[in-house]
Amino acid sequence: PSRPAHEILAIATTNMLHGHFEDAEKGFAEVLARDPQSIEAVKGRGYCLLNMNRLEAAVADLDRVLAARPDDAATLRRRSRAHALLRDFPRAISDLRRTIELMPNATELPGELATVYAIRSHERFEAGDYEGSREDMDEVIRLAPDQAVNYSRRGACWFHIGEYENSVADMTEAIRREPGNPEFHEKRSYALRRLGRNEEAEADEKKARELRQ
Repeated sequence: PSRPAHEILAIATTNMLHGHFEDAEKGFAEVLARDPQSIEAVKGRGYCLLNMNRLEAAVADLDRVLAARPDDAATLRRRSRAHALLRDFPRAISDLRRTIELMPNATELPGELATVYAIRSHERFEAGDYEGSREDMDEVIRLAPDQAVNYSRRGACWFHIGEYENSVADMTEAIRREPGNPEFHEKRSYALRRLGRNEEAEADEKKARELRQ
């Protein structure tokens, strides 16, 4: 005789927790063949599909879970990851913001949101949308204010927008946080040159050379 659905669900869940996503996904599918309304099976399958990089199918399952349980923070977080991998940044950001509201004590979540903004900022920068890229970096810095590289990235946005004073200010902050990074000195020198502050620019260029030796 075949196992009861609740046993198959339990085995599939154990497989999922051990990272055996293909076996787990088959188990969840078997449960759903018998009980199409099993939200637990849909939730588990969605997570497996996400980890197997079957992203559209994962989103479809996670949508179903959230239609039934709109405040399921773990599922919102997973769907955010799927949306981010699909480059649907507005949805990824919206899901993560809601997750943060539901889990205010989860200290790692603001960093995850900062990462989504940083990826979109990078893509916008590469596409020449320097203003959009800078707006995303504002959010990254608000969420992750301690990382020097974020000021450097925003400084590069300001440079391309033509706001050289702002570029110098951000590069100076990056250098304050990470004085041994030659790239920061080099980037600041470009903005200083545009402002006609050539002696300061030369000092930065010299410092960059020393740090590279």
